[in-house]
Amino acid sequence: MIRLRNLRDGTMRGARSARRWSATGLLLVGLAGGCATNSGGAGSTGGRGSDVEVHLFTVPVAMNLEGNGGADGIGVRVYFSTPGGVRGIPLRKGTLEILMYNGMVSSGNMKETPPLKVWSFEASRLAGFEDQNALGIVYQLPLKWQKARPSARIISVVARYRSAQGVEQLSTVNSITIPAKSAR
Repeated sequence: MIRLRNLRDGTMRGARSARRWSATGLLLVGLAGGCATNSGGAGSTGGRGSDVEVHLFTVPVAMNLEGNGGADGIGVRVYFSTPGGVRGIPLRKGTLEILMYNGMVSSGNMKETPPLKVWSFEASRLAGFEDQNALGIVYQLPLKWQKARPSARIISVVARYRSAQGVEQLSTVNSITIPAKSAR
């Protein structure tokens, strides 16, 4: 069993090998997980250009991160790339936020709907979640929702990057199913 240490903001961290998902988890992300991107904004990736695209992959079902029975969080992977690029690049400046919404939201009504939970990571803090695979640099984030437990059977998740200059870039919205015994 992998033991993860719970940080104050609801993220989990353990040994480097603990941050890597099992082969089954990777297969789920690769085959059934959502991939989203939106390429309209600009940001700084530290020496890699000023434009950036945000790509969000999610596990399609909420996860049991603490092993206490029932889902208590989500697993996401975030890639950054240059516009039209196919390889993930490191993020060295700015802030990544993962927004979780109760129920289904779309990019059209997202601004009017307050998120249920927001996880925020300065670029310097993301280095602890950085990994490299065939797609390039990826940030693997197991995120506990703590007291912000969803009440709906489906949640919506989006990645938002804010450049050091304040420009925002969003991924498209991904949906995650909450198992019946976990949503209350």
